[in-house]
Amino acid sequence: MLRFVKAVLAGALGGAMIPLCVTLPLAVAALFAPGAPAEAVLLGVLPLLASLAVVLPASLVIGLPVCWHLRRRGAESAEAYLCWGGGFGLLLPLALVIAKGASEAILLCGPGVIAGAATGYVWWRGGAKRVADV
Repeated sequence: MLRFVKAVLAGALGGAMIPLCVTLPLAVAALFAPGAPAEAVLLGVLPLLASLAVVLPASLVIGLPVCWHLRRRGAESAEAYLCWGGGFGLLLPLALVIAKGASEAILLCGPGVIAGAATGYVWWRGGAKRVADV
């Protein structure tokens, strides 16, 4: 369970990293301005929450079956998890573009690849450590 939580949080942070580079400085600046600091905190963490809202269901619906498939075939490796994670991180925004015609979603492909690859890699590292400890 801890392995899953670490992987999801790493993927969410990886996917939100680029927008966080913009929103965190704005949130810190807004904290020192007169007004409500609650909105500033929300502005700072909103990309992370949005990324988490995508990474968590994708990890459950896609990641766990992929893990089962790789384990069953004896094909588990860091490269396999990176490729599967990054590939599905790329495909999810592309599916949104195709299904809804939302061409702006193409901008999410880069963060999607980062989020998927980070999730897969951290998942692999957690399992590799567990196997190495045995």
